[in-house]
Amino acid sequence: MDRVGIITIVDEQNYGNRLQNYALQSALETLGIMRVETIRNSPHPESPFLLAKRGVMAMGKAPLSTVSRNLLRRRERRNAAATSIERAPFCGEFTNSHIREFPTRYDEIADKREFASTFDAFVVGSDQVWNPGFRNVNGIDFLTFAKPLQRIAYSASFGVTTVPGYLRSVYRRRLRAIPSISVRESSGASIIAELVGRSIPVVLDPTLLVTPELWTSLAAVPAELHGRDFALSFFLGGFRDGERERLEQDYRSAGLELVDYHSTASLAAASPEFFLGAIRAAKAVVTDSFHAAALSLALRTPFRVRFRNPGDTRMDTLFSLLGVRTDGEQRSTIPAPTWDDVQERTERERLRSIDWLRRALERVSSP
Repeated sequence: MDRVGIITIVDEQNYGNRLQNYALQSALETLGIMRVETIRNSPHPESPFLLAKRGVMAMGKAPLSTVSRNLLRRRERRNAAATSIERAPFCGEFTNSHIREFPTRYDEIADKREFASTFDAFVVGSDQVWNPGFRNVNGIDFLTFAKPLQRIAYSASFGVTTVPGYLRSVYRRRLRAIPSISVRESSGASIIAELVGRSIPVVLDPTLLVTPELWTSLAAVPAELHGRDFALSFFLGGFRDGERERLEQDYRSAGLELVDYHSTASLAAASPEFFLGAIRAAKAVVTDSFHAAALSLALRTPFRVRFRNPGDTRMDTLFSLLGVRTDGEQRSTIPAPTWDDVQERTERERLRSIDWLRRALERVSSP
């Protein structure tokens, strides 16, 4: 197989998104793919038909808890956007240096069938490409432009535990048309089992599909963090009431200062390489970011996490796969003696996950 296209969220303001995109490209290259290219894309607005259907089905049915949760998520997204927009040029530089992109944006491609024929296969996933709130059930995220045989979903994420009722028939039809599917979290496997009756494997996020040495080779510690003993906080949704003060007190008692990577202007505008370096240099990480937790595992940095969204099973699934102990909502810091065990399980899951990807590609080559 010579040429494979990656379909994923292309977010130049998100460290985890850029690093998982690069990791999937790297993993495909290790499998002998000669040319791997990411297809730049933006989701279209939800169709008028689906908007109308959603309105009819939602009238008077949304419980107060759902409304409150949606309002909270919108506020957190605004907080994230306010600080992450400064890092766009640096993430863009990382993309230009490390990620090979197809020269034409998807929306600008006139003949989609001819475009699809220039690739052997397409891999969609590795981020919340199937999240109905993020991507509006765009056809590109289900590879509808490609021949069914070309379609592979690797580590695709819904980021939710259920698909809204007005979208279920759309998801069902589009999922059935993808021969090879793997997902990133257990709730995603449950959604697909319910909708199409298929048993779907749960695999590692691409940030753990590559070896830790790749991230170590890219990591660069920001100059202002040199020589400091610190705990790194990275909350995409921002601190909750009184949380910063409690964390500062906790880590001060351990002889560490708390460095807020997400809100500190000079750090918030830093590159993905500096993000990796800060995680590697930190004595501890506290975060609500899935990818910050995954990269802490890869770089052997003790961490704990706080969930942003109720019902999000991404971290629980990851921790279960890798044997990471948890303790209620605040997940436990990993003591040093368990790192060898975590690394051993990670390597076993990495080999299993990359074997699944290899076999999916082979099915395209030998139908």
